[in-house]
Amino acid sequence: MKILIAAALAIFIIAIQNIPQSSAYEVTYEVHEPRFSDIPTVCTVAPDPNKDEYLSEVYVGWILKESKVAVSEWEVQLQNKAISKIDKENWKINYIEIPLADQKKFDYTVCDVFISFEAKPKDKEAWYSTIGESQYEAGETGRTNIIVYYAGIEFCRSKDTKYYYYNPCYSDKPRTFTQIANVVRHEFGHALGLGHYISDDNNINLRWARGEAAAPSLMAIFSHEVASENRIQPIDIEKAYSLYGEDGFLRNVTKPYLGFESFKTLKQQYVKDKTLTNYVTIIGNVTSELYRQGNTVDFTLTKPDKEQEEFSTKMESDAKFEAVYPVDMNSLEGKYLLKAKYLSYTSKEITFEVLANQDQSYNSSQKIPTWIKNNAKWWSENKIGDNDFVEGIKYLIKEEIIKIEPVQTGTESGRMIPDWIKTTTGWWANDLVPEDDFIRGMQYLVQAGIISFN
Repeated sequence: MKILIAAALAIFIIAIQNIPQSSAYEVTYEVHEPRFSDIPTVCTVAPDPNKDEYLSEVYVGWILKESKVAVSEWEVQLQNKAISKIDKENWKINYIEIPLADQKKFDYTVCDVFISFEAKPKDKEAWYSTIGESQYEAGETGRTNIIVYYAGIEFCRSKDTKYYYYNPCYSDKPRTFTQIANVVRHEFGHALGLGHYISDDNNINLRWARGEAAAPSLMAIFSHEVASENRIQPIDIEKAYSLYGEDGFLRNVTKPYLGFESFKTLKQQYVKDKTLTNYVTIIGNVTSELYRQGNTVDFTLTKPDKEQEEFSTKMESDAKFEAVYPVDMNSLEGKYLLKAKYLSYTSKEITFEVLANQDQSYNSSQKIPTWIKNNAKWWSENKIGDNDFVEGIKYLIKEEIIKIEPVQTGTESGRMIPDWIKTTTGWWANDLVPEDDFIRGMQYLVQAGIISFN
């Protein structure tokens, strides 16, 4: 059974001539729930120009055009708030116009919103006051049906033996194109899930209704015909973003890996060692349009026994990211699967392999010279440059004072030394951590290809 939730846009019939302006008032901006869980498709059903005395082919053409413009304004303003070009796709709105000739054969299941046109409400109690309404179908379809009423409303004079009266009536002319667009614009706000914007001071509501004061929101529960005062306002866009989040209509959709320009590990195989920890170095970058400062890349690692582990790393300022995952004697041998997620974009799945211990030793065969420790201290304090420090490490490795498996060919060199390496080196130089921690850091630099022996 369909449950209809209706929201109507009313035109206030005001007889009060002098309404005082309030200096302070509170407002309520009603918000329902997000109506869309994917890119919505709006279908406008063209009315038959021969349906009644209000319509003609020219008028039908114009109201269809104005309806499309009204929906497009929502799309443009929602996209304008998006940070990147890719984010703009989160707020895309598909629009289909269904001409009279296609209405019997059209597949209406593709539509999330219907816009249709009637002269007057079927309920006579709604005559002269309701100029548009939205009916939301709860349940399986989740569609919103927008009905726009196009019969013009004016005041007709009548009299009795003593007085003249001016009462609302329907004229013999339709509402203007601007009036129709205003209704579509407002009702599509309801289709998004926005409710009404209402002041607790009815005098303020009436001033908005008369066009005597600009309403802060398109969703004010009124209608007036000053086009410049009946536009989508910043507060309406903010409310839509608060309702859907920055991922917009795609908040529940897993996006393809198009947001990742690269994603890989520096090596395909990592050997377990008895005394030191190997590090799987993970690098990549997202598209520059997608990059946002401060966001994290989140990884999901599936181990050989199908157990999953999650960890994260922060994005660097150039849309690149780097993370390390430790491999030690307790690590399972076999193939590991790795995926990355940034915002709502998911990477391709990559793999690496952990191999059995081959009885390699990374222990020092000689005592590390004092001058290396001095270099480490000076480097951690930025008194010597990276090159001077790296040359000292190369000396230790070449002389086999520390033994580290050289990096495999095909890895990337010339990358910056991570800050955590400098921090650990400084701690070792000041005897705050053991020598093994320093050696592990040097091992990482070699296996990540940051220290190259080419």
